[in-house]
Amino acid sequence: MAFYSAHQIVDKKVKPVTVSWIKSDTLKMKPGPVWFYYNKKNGTLNTLHAINENDKTQLASLINDDDKVFQSYSLAVDQLAFASNQPKDSDIYFWLTLLYAIAGLLGVQLRTINNFIGIACYKKTFDFHTWWPWYLVRPLLGFITGGVVFLLIDSKQLLAGESAGGMSALALTAAFLGGFSADEFYELLRKVSKRIFGG
Repeated sequence: MAFYSAHQIVDKKVKPVTVSWIKSDTLKMKPGPVWFYYNKKNGTLNTLHAINENDKTQLASLINDDDKVFQSYSLAVDQLAFASNQPKDSDIYFWLTLLYAIAGLLGVQLRTINNFIGIACYKKTFDFHTWWPWYLVRPLLGFITGGVVFLLIDSKQLLAGESAGGMSALALTAAFLGGFSADEFYELLRKVSKRIFGG
C-alpha cells in the first residue's frame, strides 16, 4: 500500500520539461526517443529526463540540417537541455527516493521470508534468540539499499541512457533487486570502499 501510494504521488508529480517552438502542421520530423515529444498543436518540445550532449545530437538528427527551421530548432533543443538540467524540485526528489527505498524494502523482505521458510520449515534449525536482531534490522537494510540504488541511478553510476532519468520500471526493478541481494550489494560496496579508501 505504501509503495502504491508513493508511486501514485511520484507519477502525478513527474511532469515533462517544456519549451516553446514553432507551430507547424507541415513540419517533417523523424520519430524521436520515447522520452521526447514535439506537440504540434501547442508548439512545444517536451522531455521527461535531463538531456545530455549525446541526447542533443540525437534530437538534432530528427530534422534535416538543410531545413529552414533547423537553426531555430537547434536553439530550442539547447534551451530544452538547459531547462531539463536545472536542479530538481526537492519535493519530487523526496518522493522518488522514498519510492525506490520502499522497492528495496520489498526486495529484502521477499528474500527474508524465503530464507525464514527454508530454515524454519525445511532445515528446522531456526534459533530465534540468535537471529532476532538480523530479522529486525533487515527491513531497514533493504530500505536504505533502495535509497542508495536510487542515488546511484540518479547520478548515472548504476544505469545509463533512458532508464537513468527520473522514474522507470527498469530503475525500480534495480532498487528491488538491490534490496533482494542486499548482502551481495554491501559486500560489493565494502570492496569498492577498500579500493578507494584503503584499509
